[in-house]
Amino acid sequence: MARRLILTLPAMVFVIVVGAACWTNFVRPLAVDFVSFWAAARMALQDQAAAVYDVAAHHSVEATASPIGGFLLPFPYPPPFLLFLAPFGLLPYPLAFAVWVAATGLLYVFAAGLPKRLTLGFPVVVSSGLVGQTGFLTTGVFLAGTQCLRARPFLGGAILGLMVIKPQLALLLPVALLAGGHWRAIVGAALSSVALVALALLLFGPETYRGFFQMLPRYASYMGDSLWPWNELMSPFAFARWFGAGQTAAWLIHGGIAAVAGVVVWRAWRLDWEAKVPVLAAASLLIPPYLFTYDGLLLVVPFAWLATRNQAYAAIIWGLSLVPVVGVLSGLDTGPNTLPLAAILALVALRPRSGGTRPRVPAFTILQGRHG
Repeated sequence: MARRLILTLPAMVFVIVVGAACWTNFVRPLAVDFVSFWAAARMALQDQAAAVYDVAAHHSVEATASPIGGFLLPFPYPPPFLLFLAPFGLLPYPLAFAVWVAATGLLYVFAAGLPKRLTLGFPVVVSSGLVGQTGFLTTGVFLAGTQCLRARPFLGGAILGLMVIKPQLALLLPVALLAGGHWRAIVGAALSSVALVALALLLFGPETYRGFFQMLPRYASYMGDSLWPWNELMSPFAFARWFGAGQTAAWLIHGGIAAVAGVVVWRAWRLDWEAKVPVLAAASLLIPPYLFTYDGLLLVVPFAWLATRNQAYAAIIWGLSLVPVVGVLSGLDTGPNTLPLAAILALVALRPRSGGTRPRVPAFTILQGRHG
């Protein structure tokens, strides 16, 4: 009972915070991260999809969302993401924000198939829900896809192929599926991702893709010129930069950690570790240098697994995940983003304890079992 209460209370607090954000933005609209999605959706519906990647044109639509201002952000997502966003462009910005958070949040909760105190009691829930970001959607897709892999591999792969909307989070998916010999899943992922790319090309035109690829160097320059606050990014590269490491040193640190993470995923899926899905989730956050706190919601997968098996590690991962969230909420963004440490610790905690492999078990039901 005490263990349940420990996570039930944060879950209630986090849901109230996100709900309050939806209500506040409904009665007094303030442009937050979601305004970039809403503006892109509006433009796509008005046959202006290519202009989504024109920063000035995109900002002009964003500015119509809120009479009191807020953040105006470029749109760096690939054209297939517009397919998911377009329906929200039919709604006024405040209503679209609330519906987006509710719809993606429900996807996340139901895809996890876990007690609500685990899925909603993980701190990064706040970062995704507060500003209407993509954490719920990408984590929901990852969970739904991996849960289907064992019983319906083609469908599981097809769902995972939807990660083409945020490809930097999917860099290790081919590694895992190839290592495990999940050929039907590979076919499903290839077909669904290619279908999304082709459908976006058909509906929005080649100019949209040209605009997207022209946008990418802008974001590379943001990293190179240190234009992002390093504690807003959750990568080993940003962590090293926050501590004053130079570009070269930070890239070497990041590259070394990413290489180890990739090897661990290959080994976990090749040898069919019991914890291979949580390993994949944690390692996926250590590959791209450009990720934000809300992307760290993927850590709920190793956290939930460890919560029923090694509560000390689970507690530390939860605490490390809370630090950047508190920093944002308090306005005291002075320390480094500790989510990379949480991901590294998760990989350490998830390694097999006895020799190399686990017995072959229902590896894709890793989030089931005791949840006391």
